Amino acid sequence: MPRFEDIGLECEVMGDRIEANVFGPPASLFEDQVARVVNAINSLKVIAHRGDRLVYNLYNPPQPTRAGFHAFERNMKAEMAGHALPATANLAITMACQCRCVHCSAERFRDNGGRELTTDELKSVVTQATDLGCTVVIFTGGEPLLRDDLFELIAHVDRDNAVPMAFTNGDLLTAQNVSKFADAGLYSMYVSIDSPDRRSTTACAGARACSKRPSKAFTAPWTREYSSGSPPT
Repeated sequence: MPRFEDIGLECEVMGDRIEANVFGPPASLFEDQVARVVNAINSLKVIAHRGDRLVYNLYNPPQPTRAGFHAFERNMKAEMAGHALPATANLAITMACQCRCVHCSAERFRDNGGRELTTDELKSVVTQATDLGCTVVIFTGGEPLLRDDLFELIAHVDRDNAVPMAFTNGDLLTAQNVSKFADAGLYSMYVSIDSPDRRSTTACAGARACSKRPSKAFTAPWTREYSSGSPPT
């Protein structure tokens, strides 16, 4: 029986599309499957070019990259298995937060009697998730920047398998932390912007500590390359 591991894949960017060539002894058996995966990828809208890489959205690795090939592999294996495989690991690494936003989607999961996972436990979760096929690892909370090991956890994500993303309320996006994110290898982040008006933001966040969020998040010196977005509320 031909094995998936016995084939190779080459990808080339052609404008806003990718072209793929499959090779290896059983290549002819996988050509139709590869074509279907490539067509699905090319149906996505390209939102940015990073050199010769195509960025489609923040929930898929760019193509062609090693993490993008891992996503390609997962999609092919899912089709062969006849069922979906996990694509995204969303890890709430802490429930601590300096804000009490009225719209917080994490509040319902708060367990004051529980404990947070240790650094080593979270690293194990990240490794297991990417081994299962996840190609995006999201660090969220609470406010993930309240954990001292956030940058260590981001750096632990194997870039051959996945890209790391962070969700933040923006209150701690200092120039130093922006630089630390980049040094750790963060691929993208979502920043909560509840209102362009400081008074409305304070009322929404329920804490004066967050009253400067709109200005702090976007006046930090963004001298490093990121993809960023604003999560729906």
